[in-house]
Amino acid sequence: MSICSCGNKDEKKSFNGHWHFLSNSQEDDYYFTIDIDDSVSTINKYDISRNLYDCKRIVKTDNKWILQNEMFYNYELSLENGTLIIKNDYNLDKCLRVENTIVDRTKDAFSSIFLDIELGTSNSIELVTLETKYFSPICIGKIKKSFKHTQLYTNKFSIQCRDQLCSVDDIEQFISAEIENNQMGSRNTLVLINMDKETPNELKEAIIEKVTKYKDVIEIYFSYVDKEMQSIVYEVYKETPR
Repeated sequence: MSICSCGNKDEKKSFNGHWHFLSNSQEDDYYFTIDIDDSVSTINKYDISRNLYDCKRIVKTDNKWILQNEMFYNYELSLENGTLIIKNDYNLDKCLRVENTIVDRTKDAFSSIFLDIELGTSNSIELVTLETKYFSPICIGKIKKSFKHTQLYTNKFSIQCRDQLCSVDDIEQFISAEIENNQMGSRNTLVLINMDKETPNELKEAIIEKVTKYKDVIEIYFSYVDKEMQSIVYEVYKETPR
């Protein structure tokens, strides 16, 4: 089995690019993305807050391109009419190539949660980028329209901790569980807050109050879009417990 390039970079003939899973329901209702640059495929490149980032090689064997990521182990890749086909004997998924603008990347970062989140911008000179650190994620936004006809839907701002919708009071139980389950040790707990820019200040302050009471939380980060509107960046909350 040899590692080799995906070949021609012509968009119509190449796997290279940024791809969204195609859902049969809502246009924005997808749960994974694929970024391919020659032989390297990255699953959920912009979704680091829930630890789903996965980067592996594409290989060619028996004249077939094979994707060996953890989510799609030994899936065959092909292109049909500009659509990326990912298949094995049991499943067939289709992905659509998208432009990969900052709007796309922001949506990608929150593609598999229940909430719509439009990040604000920050003027801080101390913004940082985060790669593969493990975070305890808290998200704040409104329920996506794809859930409009379900019991989940509400037009109010909601809170999601990992894969559960919760109340402000539930955050204490969430942080306690995260500290207990932290394999890096309780004093290394990191919290990432992904907050819609229209979030009411009183809700933000209530969540911060719940998180900062724990001395085991050594850093709290907030997500933003940088001033150049090019990437998602992060700011450390100044009153993080030490």
